[in-house]
Amino acid sequence: MRRLVRYGGIGALVVVAPLVAYYAIPIVVAIISLGEICPYSPSGTGLCRQSAATKPGLRPAPRTSSTLRALGKLAFAASAAKGRPPDIFVINADGTGLANLTRSEETDDRSPAWSPDGKEIAFSSDGGKAHARDIEVINVQSRALRNLTKGTGANYDPAWSPDGQQIAFASERTDDSTGEYDDHYEIYVRGRDAEVAKLTHNDSDDLEPVWSPDGTMIAYMSKRDGNWEIYAMNADGSAQRNLSDNKAGDEHPAWSPDGRKIAFVSDRGDGLEELYVMNAGGSGVRRLTSVPTGKSRPAWSPDSRKIAFINPPDQGIYLMNADGSQMTKLLTGVETGSVIAWQPSTDRRSTPTRAGSPPAVPRPSPAAGKLCKKRGIRYAGTTPEGAEVCFTLTPDRSKWIEIGFGFVRASGCPHTTGTTTGKTYYEGQVLLTRPGRITIPGFSATIRDARASGTLEDPEVCRSKTFKWSARRAP
Repeated sequence: MRRLVRYGGIGALVVVAPLVAYYAIPIVVAIISLGEICPYSPSGTGLCRQSAATKPGLRPAPRTSSTLRALGKLAFAASAAKGRPPDIFVINADGTGLANLTRSEETDDRSPAWSPDGKEIAFSSDGGKAHARDIEVINVQSRALRNLTKGTGANYDPAWSPDGQQIAFASERTDDSTGEYDDHYEIYVRGRDAEVAKLTHNDSDDLEPVWSPDGTMIAYMSKRDGNWEIYAMNADGSAQRNLSDNKAGDEHPAWSPDGRKIAFVSDRGDGLEELYVMNAGGSGVRRLTSVPTGKSRPAWSPDSRKIAFINPPDQGIYLMNADGSQMTKLLTGVETGSVIAWQPSTDRRSTPTRAGSPPAVPRPSPAAGKLCKKRGIRYAGTTPEGAEVCFTLTPDRSKWIEIGFGFVRASGCPHTTGTTTGKTYYEGQVLLTRPGRITIPGFSATIRDARASGTLEDPEVCRSKTFKWSARRAP
């Protein structure tokens, strides 16, 4: 089966050519990164060579970083011992807390995907049987398992919808509408009622579905044009369109949590697989990495500020800023064809805070003027830079009706920007993407009783500087 060749143990053949090219290139300049000597690239990104890939077992590179720890956990597939099929592991974003969740000596488990509440992980498993692949779900705390597909077809790449009600996945199975077996992979979606709907219908493979943060769209990779391309469609399968539209191979889409970007892997530059990012609509393609080793499987941090990926030569997971800078290693020894899944931030809502009373939430400044004095405003506050924020939700929090930001001269902004006041950033009626969370491009918010917090990235203010804000329920 073509799918098993691509993602199974034989999949190592995929990286042979890039590795040969890599080792043929002399690299004489080195930098010190996390205690290892790593090759240096002109772009300033350092990656460790295959110093440990031939040795079985995972080798974390922990860092003492409260900032990284606050970003939660990453899930991935790796072999616990030489000769064993991969298990599903999790590790904190600072390289600590490595744990094996599935702990099976016979089953091949891969393609992990976190549930929106961060309590469960869906993954693809062969159950220890040849020519079989099911989507299973494991509870991270209890380790309880349940099978969603139950032997129907070969199923890979699960992806939870933002509301947790559906799981999209790629499957090679019998088409119920025709009674014929598809010898290629299509995108399906399973609802809470266990009904399965087929979203794509063509004669080539469609793989790796990922949901947009608002749940209205699904991006995926397709070979319908003869090469791999990044496609997107509405959540019901309609309006399928090519986003990457390039003669090169474009694979492994990852939608940023703020909804604005899609990261992917492409060999369009020099024939080597590197990380790229584009706007959610397909414009503004930009290369992030320039290291002659090949990359695979990007994953965004919950705040959309970092990207994790796999570096095949040392089977390492690396973290970098979303602009490609400050690359650091998390661990080595993972499956080179593994999916990396970053735990959603909602799982850390109950994380204990420091002892003492919580910091006071700033009250709106009189400078907000009419912006925060409109009838029905329910939450109002300020950012550290001096911007005013206010927005309205329906009493049941199912919808938000208005959101506004008034910018005074913010700290660190050029004098020609940051002076807008009374600006309405968004108006409309939008469903919450998940309980207690609002997400639209450039804005996110979390509601906790009488308090609210979030981030705003506005291209018209401070050159896309991200504003952090907090607010209290208005009188």
